[in-house]
Amino acid sequence: MIKIIKELYENPVKQSRMIMLILLDVICVLVSGYLALLMRFEFQTIEPAFLESSIRYSPVHIVTMVCLYWIFRVYHSLWEYAGYQECMSIVWACIAGSLVQFGGMHIFGFQVPRSYYIMANAILGCMTIATRLGYRMVRLYIQKRMSQEPVPMETSHPENIMIIGGGQSGIMLIKEIRHSGFLNRKVCCVIDDDPLKYGRYIQGVRVVGSRNQIVEMAEKYDIDQIIIAMPSAKKTDVRQILEICQKTRCELMTVPGLYQIIKGEVTISQLRKVQIEDLLGREPVELDTASIMGYVNGKTVMVTGGGGSIGSELCRQLASHPIKRLVIVDIYENNAYDIQQELK
Repeated sequence: MIKIIKELYENPVKQSRMIMLILLDVICVLVSGYLALLMRFEFQTIEPAFLESSIRYSPVHIVTMVCLYWIFRVYHSLWEYAGYQECMSIVWACIAGSLVQFGGMHIFGFQVPRSYYIMANAILGCMTIATRLGYRMVRLYIQKRMSQEPVPMETSHPENIMIIGGGQSGIMLIKEIRHSGFLNRKVCCVIDDDPLKYGRYIQGVRVVGSRNQIVEMAEKYDIDQIIIAMPSAKKTDVRQILEICQKTRCELMTVPGLYQIIKGEVTISQLRKVQIEDLLGREPVELDTASIMGYVNGKTVMVTGGGGSIGSELCRQLASHPIKRLVIVDIYENNAYDIQQELK
């Protein structure tokens, strides 16, 4: 608590943001109490005694709710990235608030209808969530407008993107492309083999069909780039999809594995071009190079066909280890000479 207060004191931006949120919550508490009574009496005249009780107890309820929001870390969340967990924090805080309000009003002798406690705090929870989501939308809109830079006329047309994979990686990718002002890209459609997703929308982007519609949809939406967001898919599935994608002549990119994202090795924005390993249809074979090279350490090694593609790579690997001497033999003198000069 002391650390947070100190941080707020040293950071005027956070301080003003916190004050604004608290003021919004105070307004929500007052309005929710009045609306609960108004709904209870079916938008007719409210019983004066009930309205007076609600008003007299409102200062206590305001302090209670601000403290509960603090305890449930409602004020500590980054609402720009808020989701289910942040909304549930508000719900639990309002449930706790209704219990405290019920006990407090009975202790002070304030009389209100029994339904008031549930209705008032339900309305309060909805209003609080609405203000946070509204704050989030305004903040994202301002950030997007501020981050947008003038684009030269020749590059003003954004790249049309097709994303293959409607799972978590695809969702993360769409979010990042949408929220980044530096990516001149537009996600036009999503491809997914799950028939339950056909015709539905992911982050506002429509799922237009399965892998069988890739070529058709690439032409329909004038796609420039296809991104394969299937990091956990089998190699055989990826290879089949890549074979289809190659018919479109679009640039092919792929998302790194989720285990790499979790370990922090790469981020979802660090897309890579499709590699030869993606076309194997199986996991690549990993050689124990250290054990193999241990067999030739300190020895004279001759590589026949050393100027060819396989032989030259063998020469490179051998030259990087402590062998005694490397002898390169090839029927074509030029090839042997080229690898010799490279290794020198």
